[in-house]
Amino acid sequence: MGRSLLESAAIPAWVADENLVRMNWFYSNLVGGLRLQVDKRDEAAAREILEEGAPQTITYGEEEVYVQPTCPKCGSAEITLGGGTERGRSLVALYLLAIPVPPREAT
Repeated sequence: MGRSLLESAAIPAWVADENLVRMNWFYSNLVGGLRLQVDKRDEAAAREILEEGAPQTITYGEEEVYVQPTCPKCGSAEITLGGGTERGRSLVALYLLAIPVPPREAT
């Protein structure tokens, strides 16, 4: 995703060891995982672009506008499903009874 973001800003970027890690993920820690790389002269601009936050709205046309979802309680855009189904109960139900347990509604 970062590479696509940089390339859309005309900054050449590549992912080091992408194919090695994709073919044999056991080597991921050995080679240091995937690393997004840019030329040294583009480093400052790349950091600035990658550190920008997500926009609150995106306009797709004259009438279509996407509004970033936020938490109804605190207004944060960092939304996760917290307080969901307990992992142990779900695994027992899935493996012993072959019944998936739906997650509880996020609070």
